[in-house]
Amino acid sequence: MTTTAATATPSRTTPRRFMLTMAPVVAIDLATKATAVLTLDGPMQLGPVSLRVSHNSGVAFGVGNQLPTGIVAIFTALITVALVVAALQNHLGPGPGPALVAGGALANVIDRAHNSTVVDIIDLGWWPTFNLADTAIVLGIALIVHQQHRDNHADLHLIESADKDPGA
Repeated sequence: MTTTAATATPSRTTPRRFMLTMAPVVAIDLATKATAVLTLDGPMQLGPVSLRVSHNSGVAFGVGNQLPTGIVAIFTALITVALVVAALQNHLGPGPGPALVAGGALANVIDRAHNSTVVDIIDLGWWPTFNLADTAIVLGIALIVHQQHRDNHADLHLIESADKDPGA
């Protein structure tokens, strides 16, 4: 029997697996932010990276920092809820990518709800200061894009195979 793109079933991420990936992202990010706020009195140089506490009242790279805190908080919370729902419904694809994005977004929403800002601690000197939640978001997006590329390539291969098979 020949498998075609129409009969191929994509793998799905279960809610349990999603939560088991997302929860540690949230916990580790919030723990590192709390530790940094309590222990860093000033910048700490670690080779090419500097650890320092900064407070971001906006969203990515400080965009929207002039907006009222409530607007930014509601906006980011709604986007996070939409991300979680889309991921749980497998609209963002299988694998850990969607859970990393959702976990990073949720950690930043929780931080903003607690502090009215998001704590950023990693300073490369040539890039805006960021945190582990931001790193999880970027890594998650990269994994989603990679998975989409693989899936599209696999679908194309299945279609080409079906076109070459005269019995299909």
